[in-house]
Amino acid sequence: MVYHRLISAGVKGPAPRDPTARLAADAIGRAGSRRRILPAPFVLEPAIVIRAGTQGMPDFSHLGPDGEARMLDVSAKPVTSRSAAASARVSMRPEVLDALLSRRLKKGDALSTARIAGIQAAKRTSEWIPMCHALPLEHVQIAYARTGPGELLIACSARCTARTGVELEALVGASAAALTVYDMAKSADRAIEIGPVRLESKSGGRSGTFRRSDGPAPQG
Repeated sequence: MVYHRLISAGVKGPAPRDPTARLAADAIGRAGSRRRILPAPFVLEPAIVIRAGTQGMPDFSHLGPDGEARMLDVSAKPVTSRSAAASARVSMRPEVLDALLSRRLKKGDALSTARIAGIQAAKRTSEWIPMCHALPLEHVQIAYARTGPGELLIACSARCTARTGVELEALVGASAAALTVYDMAKSADRAIEIGPVRLESKSGGRSGTFRRSDGPAPQG
């Protein structure tokens, strides 16, 4: 894994070896304490190289031996039933949520539109999450619950029979539905907030079952 630090363009340094490498927050902090960072322009300079499997570091399955990103080979895994559920919270003014739930927004039925967007996005997860496998989804469901005067909880559940899990599909579905709610309601409230977006549960595969203990997502 290659971490980078920011340096001003006027300071001589090696050309970036991997322009797509992640700019770690701690690297930014170190750069700021060691060199004066000008507002613009700046370049990325490799600062730390960490090999996958280095002692004390987690073994990320999407990293190769030299830290390069890779798609995990799942061909040797057994085909099993997989399921996952994720949620996204959307906060807005209570009167705006009232209008949303009663289908009185200027753009129309936000919940139906967001449901379609979430299902459509879940089916296309692998097209924009680079190392995510394309999965034959058998079911995707979007559900809603009002959890506060101005808070809407969106849940996405996904299921398939495959060699890898559907956590990303559930997370993408919940995220897309939340973004669509924002788009449908933004004319009434520009201060709408989205988050957190999180995995609620998963089952199947070698890692078994995971379920959060601080409250279930809405069903149906």
